[in-house]
Amino acid sequence: MDSNILVQLQDLVDKRIAKFNDRLPAVQDRIYASIINLASELDTTNGKIKPSVKNVKIIAKIKSQLRKIIFDKEFEGELDELLKTYDDIGKLQTAYYTSIVGKFTLPKVLKEVTNLSIQSTLDAFGDDALAVNVIDPIQSILVKNVTQGGSRDEFLEEVRAYIKGTDEEEGRLLKYSKTYTTTALNEYSRNYGSVISDDLGYEWYQYIGTNKDSTRDFCLKLTEARKNKCMEYIHVSQFEELLQGNICNQSIPIYPKYNLPYGMKEGTNVSNLRVNAGGWNCNHDFAGVPKSLVPKKYLDALKNGTL
Repeated sequence: MDSNILVQLQDLVDKRIAKFNDRLPAVQDRIYASIINLASELDTTNGKIKPSVKNVKIIAKIKSQLRKIIFDKEFEGELDELLKTYDDIGKLQTAYYTSIVGKFTLPKVLKEVTNLSIQSTLDAFGDDALAVNVIDPIQSILVKNVTQGGSRDEFLEEVRAYIKGTDEEEGRLLKYSKTYTTTALNEYSRNYGSVISDDLGYEWYQYIGTNKDSTRDFCLKLTEARKNKCMEYIHVSQFEELLQGNICNQSIPIYPKYNLPYGMKEGTNVSNLRVNAGGWNCNHDFAGVPKSLVPKKYLDALKNGTL
């Protein structure tokens, strides 16, 4: 079992996510500059925006302007590179399991899993999705201030905070993109690995991945449990206990609305935990391990009901 491959895999995913998103603050700056230029054309009275036909027509221009800023050639090139990552992830996941069992036949369903993930990413960064998640809300802020005669300065500050972000929160485009790419690529990797694990009949896993400042309690405790060997290997029979927030006889906070550890996706259960893991933005993985590599103490604990 070559754990170095899993390190390479996480490094690949992290670098591709960073590369795709690194240019977006500059894009947000260009979007805000475009709004400032547009705002200079608005008719005002004593600093208040007039609710006039002229101003409404000016606001109507914004969608096409923002689309041109976002969907440039550089964006198309970065998106193509992001899509290639799915193939690279699949190769590394395959290499990991090959290092364990030698040559094996990949389940045919993986081709469809890959195709669906690629199409989902294309949809997420397509015109319709970015309009709903980024462009339309900006236009709504503009329309509200024009029709209600808002202050021009207050309007620009509201737009600036939404587009470029604040000390507490990232700008809308960057936040949307980082959340999607981090979740999509890591979920695809986990899904790919879980399909192979199921095909090989694995029931044991190790929770791997690096922690960040934003890492949630679930992932922190589970990675710590692996390092201190309290829960170095996890059997599928323990998944329900994990979902209840019980890790090594310690309890982590539960989100009452979903009855799951904070940060987990609604509907996460025993069947999809390996794919959903810690939830949105989670960069950890349940790596399959064959029974032959699990230490005897864990096998005995499972047999005796003391795991």
